[in-house]
Amino acid sequence: VEVVAVTEQVVQVDAFPFGEVEQVFDLPLCGWVAACEFPPHTDGAFQADPERIAVLWCQTPARCGGATTLVSARLLLSAARALEPRAAQALFSATALSVRRTSSVFVGPIAWQLSGNRHAMRFRMDTCASVAFDNEVAPAALVLLVAATTSELVASIRLEPNDLVLLDNTSMLHGRTA
Repeated sequence: VEVVAVTEQVVQVDAFPFGEVEQVFDLPLCGWVAACEFPPHTDGAFQADPERIAVLWCQTPARCGGATTLVSARLLLSAARALEPRAAQALFSATALSVRRTSSVFVGPIAWQLSGNRHAMRFRMDTCASVAFDNEVAPAALVLLVAATTSELVASIRLEPNDLVLLDNTSMLHGRTA
């Protein structure tokens, strides 16, 4: 339901609202600009305080594949708690995750509590950053990766030219199929 609500709100724009893509990201270009597969992740996992809003924009869709995948962090945490309860608790540990990207290094929790019963998550397992998990966390991190790439928790949408998706970067993982 969370993902469906987001996917129904894809909108079209005439041009990317922040200028050229290369000007938007002051980091080295990575998979988000290239036409390649990218596993579900949150942006800025290597930052102590990642951006809350992610903007996904399609300039030119892939000829084959190229679906955008969306996965609820809340549902991923529930899957980890069900399959690896002890390791899932370690996702909240201050040393659960270590991410290095260029000169940026972050060590901290994968998941954290927000107000009420809400949780946030940072997650990345791709070639854009060097990622290491605390040994206690590894089984739950594997559950997160498998569930985020192969389960019924994943929603796929195909973006057309100038489609724009805004999402909460700490509650919704996003990726690409090609």
